[in-house]
Amino acid sequence: MDMVRLKFEFSKDSSGNCLVNYIKRNDGVLFNVDSIRKYVLFKYQYHYTVKTLSGSVLVIEHWFHDDTAEGMRKGFIEFNPNKFISEDDYYVLNGFLTVLGDDILYGANYFTNVFELVRWDLAIDFPELRDNMYLVKDKRNYQYINGRGGVTQYLGVRNSGGFVKLYDKTKESKLNETVTRLELTFDGYDYPTLPQVYIKRQQQRLTLDLNDTQLVLVDLLNRLDPHEKTVYFNRLGRVLRNKLKDAVFDDHQYEYDFQAIYNLIDKLNQLEKGYIDPSPDMGATEFHDSENLTFD
Repeated sequence: MDMVRLKFEFSKDSSGNCLVNYIKRNDGVLFNVDSIRKYVLFKYQYHYTVKTLSGSVLVIEHWFHDDTAEGMRKGFIEFNPNKFISEDDYYVLNGFLTVLGDDILYGANYFTNVFELVRWDLAIDFPELRDNMYLVKDKRNYQYINGRGGVTQYLGVRNSGGFVKLYDKTKESKLNETVTRLELTFDGYDYPTLPQVYIKRQQQRLTLDLNDTQLVLVDLLNRLDPHEKTVYFNRLGRVLRNKLKDAVFDDHQYEYDFQAIYNLIDKLNQLEKGYIDPSPDMGATEFHDSENLTFD
């Protein structure tokens, strides 16, 4: 899990008093807060960016400016569960969920949903070079960008359910290890169309009877966007296509671990009740060197 947004609505008798008092008591002690108030129609007026002493960040916004009593009580909290796994950071996050719960429902029992899940991101890390992976275009908006951060493919609309990003996490975060990351955005509990993701079978090429020129051609074709690869491959002669097709298209399709996703959804359901799992696997489902990394 990479990012979670939970929306809420304060009680008529509160209007966020518990939240404000909690921030006043602990700002500069448990965390540091940057607060901004904006008077923009159809935007949230109050913005709090909370940074823990270790650098983890959560965002709270409330008082939706739409000139209604309901809008004044609306808000959301957004955070990355992967960043709040230390004891101190967990304490801060749990504190905010608790005081927001006090503002939302006085005396709410454990089985009452305090928050409503709006959106969350699933992140899957692969111990693969970015050049060795690609996703297939579908009916969603598609972008292929080759920039300083390496190759990035996008499907869908940013900040909306069904948005997909496949990118070079090693370059983006300046990591020492090799990581390609797949990110998928979920709207609440609605399942988006999961993209088809492939890992190139490098070893397969070594067993084929290809000369150096043909191997170079295979490498060049596999550097292209999947659609472009098909277009250029079809421009080759029939004999050469038959010779190269196993090396160009015989790749592994990634199979999603649905049980791992269901486990995360169960934890999200607990978050809606204002409870966060203190275990370090709350936000992370590791696919490195895992049996979960399966293929057709």
